Amino acid sequence: MAIKPETVAAVKKLVALADKIDKAKKSIDDDFGEVKTDLPNAIKAKQRSMIELNLKTLEALINETTDALADADKAIEALEVVEDDEEFLTEKGRREPVKKAGQRVNDAKDALAKTFTEAKRLQNVGEKGLTLAANAEEDKTLELARVDRAIKAHLKEVKDLFQKSETAYAKAKKAADERNRKALTAAQDEMLALPLEYANQAQKSFGTTLDRMEKEAAASTLAADVVGDLKDGIADLRGVLKTAEGFVDKMMHNLDQTIFLDVAEVDIKQTLKALALDNKFESKLKKAIDGPASGRVKALDLIAKEAKLETDGRKMEAILVKRKVVIG
Repeated sequence: MAIKPETVAAVKKLVALADKIDKAKKSIDDDFGEVKTDLPNAIKAKQRSMIELNLKTLEALINETTDALADADKAIEALEVVEDDEEFLTEKGRREPVKKAGQRVNDAKDALAKTFTEAKRLQNVGEKGLTLAANAEEDKTLELARVDRAIKAHLKEVKDLFQKSETAYAKAKKAADERNRKALTAAQDEMLALPLEYANQAQKSFGTTLDRMEKEAAASTLAADVVGDLKDGIADLRGVLKTAEGFVDKMMHNLDQTIFLDVAEVDIKQTLKALALDNKFESKLKKAIDGPASGRVKALDLIAKEAKLETDGRKMEAILVKRKVVIG
């Protein structure tokens, strides 16, 4: 009698999954053997980074184990399909390969279940060890060193940013005074391109970090001399951060001042009147006022000549300065 197609498919699936599970189990056993040695050693040495590395590896192994167990369940389902085909099993030579594959799957499943249980228990041990390592003297000292380096680098950065903000503000102020809208926009863009807000947030973040470190040091079970060293180091860093705060405040002030600068509107009608000019000179006068300061006197000279006034550009500019239309 011909073999049922579903039985043939089930046998192929069973054998393929048995091979896959055996391969996965070998890999899991090899890696888990290393973790069972490395993780307890890392916990004993209170090496936080190594504990974390082993816990990450352990988590991956647990996931691989659950995947292999899921494959085992699928293989057993395939085995059950074969078991339902009595004619297939009674044919000489067919039962033995199925029996061997089924046995491999069941043996692997039992072993993987034990590995899963052992891995979860080791994971709990590792997590407790990680909590303890977080309070280790070495860890706290290293954290202080990292924060020390970061805050001093922050101080250097904000000093540099403050100088750049001074330059950008000076450009913006000059452009606004000279009524040069294009230059003002360029200076404002230059200011906005500086990472001032980022530095301001970093300043606040460092303060929060020092608060946390000080609180943890006070509440820790570390030796008194270690706690004292930590508190002294934190106090020193507060001084550095205070210096940085001065630069941050100044550069943020420059930012605010620059953003709100604008070219003031001129009452051109009143200005024409003050210079004894007819309204027909409105356009030329506005151009002279809004143009570059270096060419203003010459432009006003031309206007004075065209208007046939008994004055010159320098005197006209003096009137504009007095009325605060332009900066002298």
